[in-house]
Amino acid sequence: MMQRWEYLTVFLEADAVREEDYLRKYRDWKDRIPDFAVEALMPRLNALGEQGWELVSLEPVFIVIAGMFSCMTTARADAHGRANIWACSNEQKSS
Repeated sequence: MMQRWEYLTVFLEADAVREEDYLRKYRDWKDRIPDFAVEALMPRLNALGEQGWELVSLEPVFIVIAGMFSCMTTARADAHGRANIWACSNEQKSS
């Protein structure tokens, strides 16, 4: 029988304020933690892993404006270009 897979795509927000306790345990930040530190996604990614989802890809989401058409999201970037919204593609074996 051919193996079957399920897929899940979610948008996660990198929010260093919300995940500050986790981030301080994760590593020693020399200065302040960047607002949109990608490491702030780790608790949610770990929770998805505990549910059986394996991360396949992780890509930042940016606002795209082209001519009169626009794709608007709540995505923002800090002064260093770090995005706050990330598209996460996951897979798991179907039962």
